[in-house]
Amino acid sequence: MCYVRLDPDEIPARGRELSASEWIRLGEQAVDAETLSLTITGGEPLMHPQFPEIYEALTEMGFFITLQTNLSLLDGKLMDLIAERPPRAVKSTLYGATEETYEKVCGVKNGLQMVRRGIENVKHAKIPLVLVSTVIRENQEELNAIHQLAADYGFPLAHTHNVMNTKRNGNEKNILSSRILFEDLTEKEKKEARIKPHQIIRTPLDGCGNYKNGGYWILWNGHLSLCAHMDLDYTPLNITGEGKPEGIASYFHRMLDDLDRKYPVGCCDSCEASRYCSTCPAVLYADNTVPGEGKCLTAQRMMECARKNC
Repeated sequence: MCYVRLDPDEIPARGRELSASEWIRLGEQAVDAETLSLTITGGEPLMHPQFPEIYEALTEMGFFITLQTNLSLLDGKLMDLIAERPPRAVKSTLYGATEETYEKVCGVKNGLQMVRRGIENVKHAKIPLVLVSTVIRENQEELNAIHQLAADYGFPLAHTHNVMNTKRNGNEKNILSSRILFEDLTEKEKKEARIKPHQIIRTPLDGCGNYKNGGYWILWNGHLSLCAHMDLDYTPLNITGEGKPEGIASYFHRMLDDLDRKYPVGCCDSCEASRYCSTCPAVLYADNTVPGEGKCLTAQRMMECARKNC
């Protein structure tokens, strides 16, 4: 996945993949923190060599589990495991409607064939399947075909153009070159774009569902964060052997306090885009910008679109 993928020689500088026992300890901390819903995601979580052990333990803890996977590995023993212990839902992204596009986007041959097999296996197991797609330059011509592919299996599909920058690896140039921006649209497409005013945003936290609904992420290296796009370096699990971890609940509340100080109510009041903007802390983190300085890239783009269409 573009936001988190690292080559093997890049990993030691960022951390390491957690073991099954460490993920299970974090699951136990999540129970202690009264977490109800749990999403297992990645990257591709099924690639973890100890995934069966992790999944079995988490399903014993009482969470409402959603499994996010690209579906390519949902076959054989792994599919048997998921069918035996079904999650509340499986969620997956369709990257294209042809093998050529799948190879272009994912760098994998026969990717669509493997995904089709996964869809059929999930459907046969009667597990709810949620399909989404992200529109980028490499697959934009197949958007209608992607929707039709989902419909052929009897599933709706939601798509987005929202592709964020990343500070997690060296893929910034590749990500930005794939992103479709408002200024790249044709004049006809610009006229058809609909950017509508909404309630005035007073802080980037207003647009963050995790902040408002008590959500959090545990990243691949064991850090607690607001979402997948930010590494805030809170460490609820002691993986270095130094010091004593405070646990998920303590770090979660510390994170909220730190965010309230960084993005106080009113910090977006002077921005003319506050009635159109959807900037969140992750966007600011990725673009190295601060609200109120007039440099927020998303706000600038929203205003350009709003001036032409609203």
